Order: sequence, then structure tokens, then C-alpha cells
Amino acid sequence: GGATWSSHSGYGLGGIAASGLAWLDDRLVVVCDDMLFIGVIDPATGLVDDVVLPSDGARTFDGPRGNKAGKPDFEATFALAGELWAVGSGGPLPARQVVARWRPGAAPTIVAVPALMATLAAALVPDGGALNLEGAAVVGDEIWLANRGGDVFAGGVTTDAIVRLPAAAWLAAIEGDVAALPAPTRYDLGVLD
Repeated sequence: GGATWSSHSGYGLGGIAASGLAWLDDRLVVVCDDMLFIGVIDPATGLVDDVVLPSDGARTFDGPRGNKAGKPDFEATFALAGELWAVGSGGPLPARQVVARWRPGAAPTIVAVPALMATLAAALVPDGGALNLEGAAVVGDEIWLANRGGDVFAGGVTTDAIVRLPAAAWLAAIEGDVAALPAPTRYDLGVLD
């Protein structure tokens, strides 16, 4: 939903869409799905520092600007070993087949990971439809990535599913070593409208 944050950088981020939250050390980090910014919240003061993600031009994306298809659509967010990860939702648009990574004190990066997204799509939506990564969590030494189902396509409707990757496999996949993924766990959450 829309929220307002007060920033130190002067970017003046008014109504933002916070799509992912993660604790990174003692800070709450907010990731946006339609802006190339990360908000780092100090819970003691409520103040927010902005981390500006790399861009080749636009930093905000929406319908009226005509650039919505170019947004990375960061929806799945987690922290691992002192580093923040924001995962694009995947799907057929190249702009969404990316991950952002940021470690405090270093410059953030955005990395294209089409091979990883294709492998995730084959595991999570094998019958067609679009990959739609909407959630992530670190559980023990695993990264759990959640696909939101409900995508209607010629073959039916995609299912909700979670794939559990060992953290080492996640890091290897980011570097291009995409191995076979464990079988996902599928959930039948039903359909509303």
C-alpha cells in the first residue's frame, strides 16, 4: 500500500508501494516494486535512509508514464549473511528477471538472472502460465521462494507453490550455475472471483 517516508537523501519519496520487508541487522528494509529505491528504517527513530538502486534512466514506473513493463517488480525480499536480496517477480518480461543485492556500506547492484528465472518457471509453473514470485524467506539454511498462482492461461490456472533452495545453491545460481531445483510444494488455495 501507499506510505510516506521521510528521507535523508532529498529524493522526497511521497506515496510509495512497499512490496517487501526484511530485517537487515538492526534495520527494517523496505523494497518497492515500482521504484528503484530501498528504504532503510531505523526502528528507534522512524527515520529512513534511501538506497538508490542502479538505473539506466527511469527510477519510477507506472501506467501514466508508459514504462510499467520496464519495472523490475521486486516482490520477494530477504536478508542472507548481512546482505539484502530483492527478487524480481520473474515472468516473461526481461525487466523482471533480475535480482538486486545490497550490503550496507557498498553500492547496490541489479543482476539479470534469466537462466535462474527460466529454471524456477519450469519448476513452479511447468504447465505454462507466468512465473510470479511474490514472497521469500530464509528458513534455516534454505531460501524459500513463493510463487503466487492464479495466472490464467490456455492450459488452466497456475498454482501457488514454494521452492526451497539451499542457500549455497541460491548463491551459485546468481553466479550462473543453475542446477536442477528441488521439487516445489504446491498449495491449492482456491480461487476468488
